[in-house]
Amino acid sequence: MRITLQNMQRGVTGMHSVTEDGMKAATQTTTSRVQRAGRTICNGILAALICATPCAFGGNIFSDAGGAGAEGSFGVVSGVTFQTNNGSLIATVGIESNTKIQATGPGTISGVVYGSTTAQTNSSISNTTVTNAPYVNAPLMSSVATSISQLATWASTSTTNAGSCGQTVDLSNVSSQITLAAKNGCAVTVFNAANVNINNGGGQIKIDGSANPTGVVIINVSGTFKSQESTGGSSVFATALSGGITSDQILWNLTGNAGQNNFQTSGNHAENVLYGDFLDLAGNVNINEVTVNGRIFGGNSDGNADGSTGMSIVSNAYLNAPASYVATPEPSTWLLVASGALVLGLLHRHRKVSA
Repeated sequence: MRITLQNMQRGVTGMHSVTEDGMKAATQTTTSRVQRAGRTICNGILAALICATPCAFGGNIFSDAGGAGAEGSFGVVSGVTFQTNNGSLIATVGIESNTKIQATGPGTISGVVYGSTTAQTNSSISNTTVTNAPYVNAPLMSSVATSISQLATWASTSTTNAGSCGQTVDLSNVSSQITLAAKNGCAVTVFNAANVNINNGGGQIKIDGSANPTGVVIINVSGTFKSQESTGGSSVFATALSGGITSDQILWNLTGNAGQNNFQTSGNHAENVLYGDFLDLAGNVNINEVTVNGRIFGGNSDGNADGSTGMSIVSNAYLNAPASYVATPEPSTWLLVASGALVLGLLHRHRKVSA
């Protein structure tokens, strides 16, 4: 058998063609696999983002209530005559249209006082340092009233639908530490109490978020809330937080009788420390000798005609409002976004190299 040079060249060419085709096929297969893997990763990140974003925006009563969250910028909102003296409010204050603020001092308001033209005309501020002069902004206060109304509706609906996430507790005679724990797996944990009475001499309600640090807690009080802590040392506060939970994750929903003093405090503000946001739309707020690390929405601040006649935060009463609520993604969400962008960038670069 003769093997000519021409036949040998043809054989080599054929072998080269087969090898080149095989390499192209292998490259295409590898590229396809990388692309499929990239798409899978991207889809996973996208799914995680879809899940994580609402979770990241959760973790406080304002986002969970589903409203505009306008009330989350205020420390105090009053729909009735608001009296304050001999204390300090580190908060933005909102006054409804047909009411007024009476600040007789001595005292400070470290924030802006908002209201309508009528409210500003009727108000009287003396012997009181206000960080920012009162501002007239009736549309803003109207938006706040709407948000507070939505907050009250959300609290009511959450209570009705609580199921196993809700329970009744006896807080009528708190003389030692009682712990209310956010439940694991419950976006909203609900506690229902007839009355709250925190006694002097070591009474304390501790709200613990260890099992669910991103959940929120609603404490419904159908009667009155009273706190009288004045002794026991600075380490024994009327309320305490643990497990990473914050004041804006706690709503004290006071639904007592219209026109009654549903929210009362006395004692010593150094020990009489309260954490959480207080909603008392129908009753009066009459607190003194207290430190509130949270917010107070009282009177008919939801824009409805309730039975409230006054809100008094006086005589060594201090309110420290949390930072204004802003729906900002958590760091974990930004990490997912950055990861998604990195994967997309790598895929784009791989495609350019393959081309």
